[in-house]
Amino acid sequence: MAKQRYTLDTRVLTAFFFAAMPFVAFGSFIVVNQAKNQLRESVGVSLEQRAVQTKLALEQYVGEQVVQLRVLALDPDVQRALEARARPVPEADARQIEEAWTSGKDTKLNASLLESPLAARLKPLGLVRPSVKRMANALAGPAA
Repeated sequence: MAKQRYTLDTRVLTAFFFAAMPFVAFGSFIVVNQAKNQLRESVGVSLEQRAVQTKLALEQYVGEQVVQLRVLALDPDVQRALEARARPVPEADARQIEEAWTSGKDTKLNASLLESPLAARLKPLGLVRPSVKRMANALAGPAA
């Protein structure tokens, strides 16, 4: 018995191809749009969650800074330093003092600010919280 050969008519194949193409295109359009919408939604949820986390972290940081400043403000040495009135300095002298401070050459000026009792008290706090270091230098000035 001879083997039967089946032939495929290319015209029929072409007709099926052209009949199926709109369904394939429409189906892929639907699938792509669903995937795009799901991706957009998941990215939106992720960004919203990240925004809430950032907001909470920022609120916590600002709250810690406010508490730290409040604790510093209650310190008697800080209160005395802030109550002391700074004597008015002429503008020319203020410029010279500023230049001496930035250059660091005037050891007497540095010592009057950085070796005050308040600066000594705030130095350990400045090691623990580096943001306090600037306040220690700023607050030490009037007490000297």
